[in-house]
Amino acid sequence: MPFSTFERKLPLSLVTLLAIIILAASAVVAALFLGVRPPLSSAVAAAIVLVGLGLAALMVRRLAGRRLEEIRLGAELMATVNPEHRLPIRPGDWLAPVAEEINRMADRLGEARQGLEREVQRATQELDAERSRLAGVLETLGEGVAVATSEGRVVLANRAAHAVLGVGPGGLLGRSLFDLVDREKVIHFFDRLRTAPAGAERFSLHPPGGAILDSVMTPLFDDAHRLIGFTLVFHDVTGPARTAEARRHSLAEILHELRGPIASVRSLSESLLGEPAFARAPDRRLLEAIYAEAVRLSAVVRDMGEPSRLGLARPPWHFEEISFEDLAAIALRRLREDGVAFAEVEVIGEPSPSPRLRAEVSALSAALGHLLRSLLAQRDRRGKAWLRPRRRGRLLQIEAGAESRAGWMGLDALLDVPVPVGGTGPVSVRNIVRQHAGEVWAYGDDGRVGFRITLPDVEPWEPAVGAAGVAPGAGFIGAGTASGLAREEPDAERPDFYDFSLFDEMDRHVVATDRERPLGDVPCVVFDIETTGLRPEEGDRIVSIAGVRVRGGMVKRGETFDALVNPRRSIPSSSVKFHGITDGMVAEAPPIDVVLPAFLRFADGAVLVGHQVWFDVHFLALEAARLGLPPITLVHPVLDTLVLSELVHGVLPGHSLEAVAARLRVAVRGRHSALGDALTTADIFVRLVELLKRREIVTLGHALDATRKVHGARADDVTPGAGP
Repeated sequence: MPFSTFERKLPLSLVTLLAIIILAASAVVAALFLGVRPPLSSAVAAAIVLVGLGLAALMVRRLAGRRLEEIRLGAELMATVNPEHRLPIRPGDWLAPVAEEINRMADRLGEARQGLEREVQRATQELDAERSRLAGVLETLGEGVAVATSEGRVVLANRAAHAVLGVGPGGLLGRSLFDLVDREKVIHFFDRLRTAPAGAERFSLHPPGGAILDSVMTPLFDDAHRLIGFTLVFHDVTGPARTAEARRHSLAEILHELRGPIASVRSLSESLLGEPAFARAPDRRLLEAIYAEAVRLSAVVRDMGEPSRLGLARPPWHFEEISFEDLAAIALRRLREDGVAFAEVEVIGEPSPSPRLRAEVSALSAALGHLLRSLLAQRDRRGKAWLRPRRRGRLLQIEAGAESRAGWMGLDALLDVPVPVGGTGPVSVRNIVRQHAGEVWAYGDDGRVGFRITLPDVEPWEPAVGAAGVAPGAGFIGAGTASGLAREEPDAERPDFYDFSLFDEMDRHVVATDRERPLGDVPCVVFDIETTGLRPEEGDRIVSIAGVRVRGGMVKRGETFDALVNPRRSIPSSSVKFHGITDGMVAEAPPIDVVLPAFLRFADGAVLVGHQVWFDVHFLALEAARLGLPPITLVHPVLDTLVLSELVHGVLPGHSLEAVAARLRVAVRGRHSALGDALTTADIFVRLVELLKRREIVTLGHALDATRKVHGARADDVTPGAGP
């Protein structure tokens, strides 16, 4: 029956039941008093009394329980989804005072909430107005200005900052600054701000594209004076730096050209003066004057070539001054980020103060990190490794060494391996050192191997720019058609391929925090490659790599990587028919030694996604191993859209790229070009993520675990192989 009817009839029912109990009890007592045998035994009467009392208690409990449950559910509504809800008050309700007090409390909370909302709205309006005024001021500045959190996330940037960093309008907001400049360098100077006496740090930054930015960093504090972020002011000095560089090279060439003729004049005049025929000749005085002038010019040319005069043997003027101790700390930080046992490197310093040098910190610390990483891999078991500076007159020599009996003959080749440097792409250690007007070489003796780098000291010099051109590999990132995006030729699908060892290796190294991240929030790079053939173990190589970023469930079509690769072998006609890339198209392209590190820099911190992706990963893993780079599957989690499609639509036929695209209404453009396939796969991936959520595959860990089940189902039937 309805609760209200039950509530009204309950008092009458209780009174009736109580009357019956009283009458039964009275009858028993009267019979006993008069000596008459009662119609019911005492036991029966007692039972009637107990049953009546029990029924009365049950009815009261039912009424109280239902009313309390109603109050509880109403309070839950007020506390969660409907703050405006109020408990009903009924006449005669014995819990009405409780309901009224809860309603009054909800009213007071509502008033407090409205007041808080008004305060938040007012503060937000004031903050927006202040932000607008600040943005207006920043837009009037000629320098680029960016405000970032301590994690490098940009929260405010003016138009000039977007321009100097090579990002479209609005593209910096919410993005990590470390996508564009060297993370370790910025973090180092940010850490120094805590103790910087001037409250500012000055250094250079090198974003992609070859720009040179003179940067000043100042701290941001909260109300408790805690360091929470920083402001960077960028001044583009690319023009003056390149002009100074050109002038320096011109002067060096002029001096080089002068040395030969002056030496010839000096030698010839000296020889003539030694001839007997000129001992008393009337023009001997003229010959002596020519000789003296030649000697003077030789001295002038020699002096002009000295660092103290023209800076011809000095690093560029825009390099920052840094102590060896800080340089070593940044190099070791790079090893730590790469998962290398950096603590096993002993830094042996000279007596205080620490030697200082002028350096482009990103490049030189990356070079030192590369050398130390190589030595740690080659040292004897339990052998020592060290980093030590020594002064050599006006030079500073840095030695990176290790105890090893393996010999040093192969070490020299490591100086020419491309090393990722900030936002400028990979460049070899040898070229980095030459940019610093120094020399580097490998050595080996008495069970020790290593490298020695000799650099100029930090004494003042005339401004001059070194050979700091655009590093190889720069300029790949951005929209383009390097891999033939316009092609639309249909062709056969690549064979199915799974490498279970690579998958297991990857799965073991995904950290718990990454596994728990929502799949839609994980930064991803969807990529594809084109190759000369199907078998990398037999000499087939990559001819094109392309990728596109996916963040927040959106394909970032303006953030792409697309590069042709010179495979250093001919491309078979059968493969040309497949992807359209000819020998002529890759003749001037950089090799994989340059392109792969650039691509890995583009994909830093991201999950790699592809369709039948393990074929692509297999090629990349072999090239990475050849270049001495970390294994792909140790650094990047990998997802395969073919497997994800099977998880979503396993019972449906067809999981090729075209079939999945048609099923998900994704347009296929540029099929069998690396960038075209990457863009198509990215659109597919975004749609699959939404469908996976409906199947409770929400996090990266869920997706990897589900992928493992699919792999396990195939493990008995599929042998690791290769695909195109």
